[in-house]
Amino acid sequence: CEIRGRGNATWSNHPKKPYKIKLKEKAKLFGFHADKDWVLLAEYCDKSLMRSAYIFALSKIANLPYTVNLQYADLYLNDEYRGTYILTEQVEKEKYRVALESDGYLIEDDLYYDREPLYFTTSKCGYNYTFKYPKPDKGEIAKDDEKYTYISSFMNEFEEALYSDNFKDPDTGYRKYIDTQSFVRWFLATELPGNLEPNLFYYLEKRGDKLHIGPIWDAEWSLGL
Repeated sequence: CEIRGRGNATWSNHPKKPYKIKLKEKAKLFGFHADKDWVLLAEYCDKSLMRSAYIFALSKIANLPYTVNLQYADLYLNDEYRGTYILTEQVEKEKYRVALESDGYLIEDDLYYDREPLYFTTSKCGYNYTFKYPKPDKGEIAKDDEKYTYISSFMNEFEEALYSDNFKDPDTGYRKYIDTQSFVRWFLATELPGNLEPNLFYYLEKRGDKLHIGPIWDAEWSLGL
């Protein structure tokens, strides 16, 4: 396999480092659906190592789609013990991870957007979104092309509807753009443990679909810290 560092603050600021693993061939690690891409979360800020497991369990209870699986693992890297990690699935477009049509989208409201190859900023609220699918580094989307324009226009229209005087209107307000059940369930599963800094992923399974929020990810800053 190949292994590299991952993360932003978690990689730069802490002695226990998270990693991404890419296998040469797809494998069913711990009985999970076969894939090449896996993540080793260090969870340095969570000394209990239990918060991610807890919030993923809440995600399943809330019946949110695409809850990632996890498994605790002791990591030895180059014969050196690095600690107990959480091995989990990467948030990405895959049949058993986030199932999207070829014209779907998986985006992230990303604090580190300027470190990514491509992003867009909404005009109303100034949120910055990066792309998990289509992938800019694989030439699947580029700035101001037709795919880029579609999703950036969609998010701008959503914000305008949300902040309009008629935001409650089911035909012209925010409900025209989002799957409300997805947002309610995500909010409950995130709010119950008091998650202060969740990763915000959003997806359209296909064009013409409503926006969903998820999968749930990142619970280090939760449960009273």
